[in-house]
Amino acid sequence: MTGAKLCLGTAQIGLHYGIANSQGMPSADQAFNLLQAAWENGIHQIDTASAYGEAEVRVGEWLRQSPSATPAIISKVPPLDRLVDKSAALQTAFDASCAALGRQKLDGYMCHRISDYADASIRAGLRGLREAGHTEAIGVSIYAPDDLPDLEDTDIVQAPFSLLNQAVLVSGFLDRCAAAGVRLFVRSVYLQGVVFMSPEDLPAHLQVLAPVLRRLRGLADESGFSVGELALLAIRDMPGVSSIVIGLDNVGQLADLMAGMRRPRLAPELVAEAFRIAADMPPEVVNPSEWKS
Repeated sequence: MTGAKLCLGTAQIGLHYGIANSQGMPSADQAFNLLQAAWENGIHQIDTASAYGEAEVRVGEWLRQSPSATPAIISKVPPLDRLVDKSAALQTAFDASCAALGRQKLDGYMCHRISDYADASIRAGLRGLREAGHTEAIGVSIYAPDDLPDLEDTDIVQAPFSLLNQAVLVSGFLDRCAAAGVRLFVRSVYLQGVVFMSPEDLPAHLQVLAPVLRRLRGLADESGFSVGELALLAIRDMPGVSSIVIGLDNVGQLADLMAGMRRPRLAPELVAEAFRIAADMPPEVVNPSEWKS
């Protein structure tokens, strides 16, 4: 199935999310239709979090109305670094996510912040959930490979990876995960939709990307692909990528995504040129956590 390597991100269905999002959060019916269409197109993994507004609740409502849908669900621990009793807070958060999703166990449970994952009590709590069979896998979402120097006792990692943000590739993090048996879920292949933006519409702090986007669009046009397909397929076929987390706003975007996933593997020289064009972008440009509001 073309959707087998995809994981549906749900921030877009629970929040007004993404720098290129001009439509806002979809309605409950639109979210339901998107979840159902994703499942029918072979996207059988869902990435969610209690921090994503209404996302967990909406996923749970869809699951209750669609009993034949049995996706793998990964959720995340809300930030706990300022709490005193982190172990109890972790259990409470996990139970709340399961209740919202209508699940007794989760396929994966991750920390949203590396500072939480580095906390011994939280790490022990995650191991306890896994050992008790409440979750199959534990891990963390990171912004940069340097955030996670030690992969010990980690099952899953989520990290940004795109033509515009190549850190996991150039640092060797992809190879480290593969060697350790860690499943790498990559996100932000479109950099929150920046790939689709007109260079003229980029905000001031992203203007350095304008010539890069023009060159990528030119390369895509010459090769018979859209720039979105170029950005997606360059990552899809990269060894070491277990799954690609993709956030969508509507069923129309899903149709475009699936059409792209049906395209053949890109020629190696095309991939190499695309990565060369977008190499060495400053972290403050390709890391949304460093963008100014």
